[in-house]
Amino acid sequence: IASGDEFSDVVKVSSQVIDAFGMRTSNTGKMTKNTRKTVNELAYAADQTATDFQSLGKGMEYVGDTAHNAHFKLSETSAAMGELSNHGLEADKAGTGLRNC
Repeated sequence: IASGDEFSDVVKVSSQVIDAFGMRTSNTGKMTKNTRKTVNELAYAADQTATDFQSLGKGMEYVGDTAHNAHFKLSETSAAMGELSNHGLEADKAGTGLRNC
């Protein structure tokens, strides 16, 4: 896996984020596309900031549903969490903070 994380961890995090952002579908093609998009966006945010894939997943546990309900994109949410990590805020605190905005 490009993120350097264990495959099982990537699957777990991606599955949780897909559910939180309402991207789960029964259509195989769309699900493959949504999974690829999710993994790529999380990996990109982890690569460009001080956080990592697992930490983004942890933060998404706190903020994912709320961000989706507020019509924030996954890319916007992961970028915000990454930016907060650049300033020393841990993923769970970043997720909680974003959820309360």
